[in-house]
Amino acid sequence: MVKQKIENRSRLAALILAAGESKRLGQPKQLVKLQGVSLIERVVQLASPLVDHTIVVLGAYHDEILTTLPEGIHHQAVWTVNQQWQQGQRSSIALGVKVLERDFDAILILTVDQWRLARGDLMALIEAWRKQCHKPVASKYGGSLGVPAIFTRNQYAGLVNEAQSSYQGAKSLLMAVQANEIDMPNANFDLDTPKQLFEMLQDGK
Repeated sequence: MVKQKIENRSRLAALILAAGESKRLGQPKQLVKLQGVSLIERVVQLASPLVDHTIVVLGAYHDEILTTLPEGIHHQAVWTVNQQWQQGQRSSIALGVKVLERDFDAILILTVDQWRLARGDLMALIEAWRKQCHKPVASKYGGSLGVPAIFTRNQYAGLVNEAQSSYQGAKSLLMAVQANEIDMPNANFDLDTPKQLFEMLQDGK
């Protein structure tokens, strides 16, 4: 695949969080299909053409996911397993940042289940970051800030250490550092429950 990166001298990586157990859903959300494409395939295809490097952090169901994915998807990202996935999303963020921090000036963090995100949403986020590369940029939806979001080097330590800090996740860190904001109503749609799965499949018809 030919990369269609948004030009910028700073190097941007994507960190896709896909380690969760999907306990409330009752099945691996990573492999749920929307219009014939699994959610994990979809987010990799969405993000990887826009960045210099993509890493996917798996955890629960990692064997099933890796053996199920088409070969072409395997080559679009680096796949790593968070052996401590039970500790929650923050442990996956810390793992990913440790892998990426030396070589990349900023990290775009995404989750696997924000199924309504479009390429234009991510491009708007990256464009805002390009204008002020020293500042993080967050999506704004549902009355608060969240991911997808771009964190810069100044936030790497906070992301790695937040499990031992006063921050209660990436959202709190984004508020604390006064991130730039991009309205992104599509980010408000995610997948945690059977009811949301039904709504997603109805919307995707």
